[in-house]
Amino acid sequence: MTKDYSEEIVMDPRRIEKIIDKRVFQEFLKENSSGESKKSHSFFSTIQQEFIREKVNDLPTIELMIVHLLFWKNLKIEEISKKLGLSVENVTTLKDSALKWF
Repeated sequence: MTKDYSEEIVMDPRRIEKIIDKRVFQEFLKENSSGESKKSHSFFSTIQQEFIREKVNDLPTIELMIVHLLFWKNLKIEEISKKLGLSVENVTTLKDSALKWF
């Protein structure tokens, strides 16, 4: 008996790659999160924390990386630029784009 694949949903390969990249990066964040970032959560209500978490998770991968390096690792724009191999202007633009939703 053969399986009927006519009802399968086909996803764009670029979308699949983006989902995989985001999951890998989220695992990286979990593995490398420090107690320091947890202290800052006490300043926000549970609703605010959930809102921030959702907005951060919705960011494109590169913007997510920049936000993480900037706020969780306390790196300067110049350090992020070197680490990611991007220009300072590009990192600044991506940071501004990521933060416009907050």
